[in-house]
Amino acid sequence: MPAELAVPPLPAACAELWAWFGELDAARGGSGWGPAPIGWAGLDAWQRVSGQRLTAWEAATLMALDAARLRHSGSNGNTTGD
Repeated sequence: MPAELAVPPLPAACAELWAWFGELDAARGGSGWGPAPIGWAGLDAWQRVSGQRLTAWEAATLMALDAARLRHSGSNGNTTGD
């Protein structure tokens, strides 16, 4: 395994939040320019469909994870080419 892939395991306290992010990430839209941001409307829709009620901290953390995901994928969610 390459050294950069050898990371410590996810702390158990983060498992639920990480699973929620996986659900949101799998359901995200996209375009020819890459994945679209989840956005607050997407997060709200996911809460209504899943029955989960997030705290403000959980919602902000999921949005931060999304921003990191988009940075890593090379997409900032901007479809205007700017």
